Amino acid sequence: SKEMNKKGFRLPTNDEWEWAAKAKKHNLFAGTDTIDELNQYAWFKQDNDNSKWVTREVKKLKPNAFELYDMTGNVMEWCWDGFSNITGDAGENPITKGKEKLLKGASYYTSKDFIDFLGTLGAIARAKPDTKQNLSQYGMRLAYFD
Repeated sequence: SKEMNKKGFRLPTNDEWEWAAKAKKHNLFAGTDTIDELNQYAWFKQDNDNSKWVTREVKKLKPNAFELYDMTGNVMEWCWDGFSNITGDAGENPITKGKEKLLKGASYYTSKDFIDFLGTLGAIARAKPDTKQNLSQYGMRLAYFD
């Protein structure tokens, strides 16, 4: 679309978000391949509950290889794409249109078991917004295009 090709800041597409999260590593999660190490990279609901069920300050955990923080946890992030049931690796999905924008990643409220389940599928979480959920679980990461 015309808006997407303009210079400046905008939401990343699904593929751009996944590329940034995986940071050329093809890890199961942003920053690591191991669910047991994920608490070093992401805020989420787990045994010791590192998130305490609230959003956390950025840069308090380890970044991924691109020096991006909290790509797997803390808040789910809005993307340019509309929600669809299409799945696949970055580079395979066309930009989808839809009434509701796509959310990527996981939030402070996402369980470790669910994140682990997605990792075994080789997927990074994607979701349709639920207006009945606590909206503090949603956030955004802007991309800049020149």
